[in-house]
Amino acid sequence: MTDLARLEARLSRLRELREVIRAMRGLASARLQEARAAEPGIRRFAATVARAFEDVAAAADAEEIPFGRPSAAPVLLVLTAEHGFVGGFAGELARHLQEHRQPGERVAVVGQRGAARIAEQQTGILWQMPAASHTSGVVTAARGIAARLAEVSRLRLLYAEPVRGGWRPVCRTVLPPRLRSRAGRPPVAAPLSHLPPPLLAGALVPELLFAEIALALIAGFASENAARLRAMERADRNIGERVERLRQDANRLRQEAITTELLDVVTGAEAVMGEERRLPQRG
Repeated sequence: MTDLARLEARLSRLRELREVIRAMRGLASARLQEARAAEPGIRRFAATVARAFEDVAAAADAEEIPFGRPSAAPVLLVLTAEHGFVGGFAGELARHLQEHRQPGERVAVVGQRGAARIAEQQTGILWQMPAASHTSGVVTAARGIAARLAEVSRLRLLYAEPVRGGWRPVCRTVLPPRLRSRAGRPPVAAPLSHLPPPLLAGALVPELLFAEIALALIAGFASENAARLRAMERADRNIGERVERLRQDANRLRQEAITTELLDVVTGAEAVMGEERRLPQRG
């Protein structure tokens, strides 16, 4: 195989790879837009549940609200990447886990790709499970995670939140629920209920937990796809630059081949003309 043939074969493979990368870039962009469209609804739901819990808990002693198992170990739930091609996203979250993990805290991980990175660095992982691959799976995933954390009384979340130009890590406490001070806020009448306020507030804790996990999941899903989109854009640019260099090399080799052929023709013509001049002329 000539050098030109090898270059053309490499160009063909790179162009095929570029088409795959562009398809992945388009898919990441579409999923990012889906996550952005779903996030406001989930945020409103979480705010509604939080307000309902606060209104009920205001009429109860916080220490009387039943939830979880007090003797259970504290858990740090990490929401990380489910799939690859996300650049340093999973590795950065693993690094932030090392910074934020507190003594005695067990680690639970959602996201298989990121879980593999975390397992290389951390011990004492409580459990791991896959994350949602589509926005339609966020609610189901959040329900499943909340069910596995039903006995936990101390829980923090570590996840990625999308921001302009990238993402940022967020680590916040979910359990025990934090009650905002009502100082300066208008008084709220206690909701009508047949249950004592502590029991009603305790019954709302699982829904509060589900809402907070769903909100973190959709933020993490958006961040993962934003990271994948940027990684695919970088890969597309790099391949484009490589294709352009190879195309120029191929053009140079073609020109050299054409020049060589022309020189061969000229040299052959000169040889024939010289031979004809040496032949005796017939009178």
